[in-house]
Amino acid sequence: MTPYVNVFLNILSDTKSPEEISDFLGITCDELKRKGEPIPLTNPQKLYEIHKWRINSNLDESHLDVIDHIKDLLHKIPDTITGKIKELSKDHEVYLTIGSVSHESHPYLFFEADMIQKIADMGAILDLDLYIFPQNEDESS
Repeated sequence: MTPYVNVFLNILSDTKSPEEISDFLGITCDELKRKGEPIPLTNPQKLYEIHKWRINSNLDESHLDVIDHIKDLLHKIPDTITGKIKELSKDHEVYLTIGSVSHESHPYLFFEADMIQKIADMGAILDLDLYIFPQNEDESS
């Protein structure tokens, strides 16, 4: 498996559409899913059960510095809307997800105080999905 890093902010809602979330926040998302739409890649007969509004780090997944991804994502979120995101977090799910697949013994994580503060100011749950797989011999050559 090829190492990668992705970092994104999800707002999941049963009642607010992605468009309503964008209008409320004043910024557009990078990805959206609407409740009731088919899930095309896994099972087209199954429907999304919730609305999803997502913004991603702009860095390529092959850029393996987790902290760079977090900084990039947090930079995309203006300080002026962190309170609005926190307001949404009261009735909707707000997650900042860090996904990493690595061949190292552990990925490097170092959270600066301002990062933690901004995540807390948004009322976001910090979701760490860290996977370490041994490197296949085919990948090491």
